[in-house]
Amino acid sequence: MSSFQSFLKIDGKEYDILYSDLGLGQAVDSLGRPASAVYGGTTTIELHTPANDPTLYEWMINPEKRMDGQVILRRLDSRATLKSIKFYNAYCVGMVIRFDGTANASSFKTTIRISPEQIEIGGLLHDNCWPDENPIRQIANGPVPERENRNQGAAQAPEAETILASGVDMSSREGAYLGTQRFPYGTVGYGVHASIASIRGIFGGLGEARIGDLFNRPDVQALLALEDTPENNRRVAELEYQYWVDIYNDPTQSTRNTAGGFAGSSVSPGARVR
Repeated sequence: MSSFQSFLKIDGKEYDILYSDLGLGQAVDSLGRPASAVYGGTTTIELHTPANDPTLYEWMINPEKRMDGQVILRRLDSRATLKSIKFYNAYCVGMVIRFDGTANASSFKTTIRISPEQIEIGGLLHDNCWPDENPIRQIANGPVPERENRNQGAAQAPEAETILASGVDMSSREGAYLGTQRFPYGTVGYGVHASIASIRGIFGGLGEARIGDLFNRPDVQALLALEDTPENNRRVAELEYQYWVDIYNDPTQSTRNTAGGFAGSSVSPGARVR
């Protein structure tokens, strides 16, 4: 029998937890080396379905609702807290309500899946660094014509927000991290691409990143126009392409951040594919 109990504490209420798991991880390359920043924090929690309490249902049904909370482990004998896992700015991204009519009433259970922006375990904080924009609101309302410049206190139109840098850095393999990086107005992918198809995949995933004229740039069109042939794929695999957005800093001076990322690069803005 377990010597402790686990609770979900949220919105001033506590729910007994029957089962919970939490996942963090990194992508790896073909040699098993870390190839991305740490990501995750998604937590699955199973509990008895609460009676006459709409809190969890409202959290799930409202796609813009974010909540803070914690998972608490307590000793059965002394009620002392063994561990606390805190989460911040979290969405409820999944819910399953399960009932087994062949068992007793305790078989009426609810499983929720929580996706937080930040999670704190044992005093250590992991931050997924989400952009400020809510993607659900963007889908519903379209691009925001203007937004406040948080660093300079000025408003800028989306067309003025973006610097696209693409090019080749053969000086260091430290720029080869696959993943995403947070910038003031959007998130883009970067890394080493093994084929034309992988480059198209990166660009295809940028539809919600609010990158103004990305698809109209000649260097981007040159990439997308390449045929997916073995020869072109060989050429692409020899190069290290990087794409990012940074409206405040010179992209050639980007520095490593605590979550991974890339070191300084010889990439020049607007560089064309050879």
